[in-house]
Amino acid sequence: MILEGVKLPAAALLGDGDPAVYAECVHLSRLGWCAVAVGTEPDPQLAPGAVKGLAGDGLAAGLARPRPVTLYDLDTATRVVSFGCDVVAARGQRVEQWDVPAVSEGYAAARDRIVANVERLVGELAGGR
Repeated sequence: MILEGVKLPAAALLGDGDPAVYAECVHLSRLGWCAVAVGTEPDPQLAPGAVKGLAGDGLAAGLARPRPVTLYDLDTATRVVSFGCDVVAARGQRVEQWDVPAVSEGYAAARDRIVANVERLVGELAGGR
C-alpha cells in the first residue's frame, strides 16, 4: 500500500505528545498490516455523524464509499473483525465480534471503544499471538 498526499493537522499527536506513547507506537509500527472497512449491507455513504466526528478529531473521512464485503476479502484476511454481523471466515481465520455502540448513539463512545479494541489487537499482533 502506498499512501500519497496524507496530511495531518499539527495537533494530531500520538498520545497527546507523551514520549512513551510515541516510542510504543514506533515499536508497534514495525507490524505489516492494513485494514479495510467493508460491510454486509453498507450504506451508500458514511454517516454524517461519523464524518463530523472524524473531522472533530482532525481526520478526513476520505472519498471512498463504503463497499460490500467480498469473498476475496474474507479469503485473504488474516483476522476478521465484525461490528455485529455474523461472519464466517473463508479459511477458518479468527473472527472477532466487537461490541461497538452505533455512531448515531454517540461518536465519542463508538470511537473510544474502537480505539481500545484496536490497541488491544495491535498489542496481540505485536506479541505474535
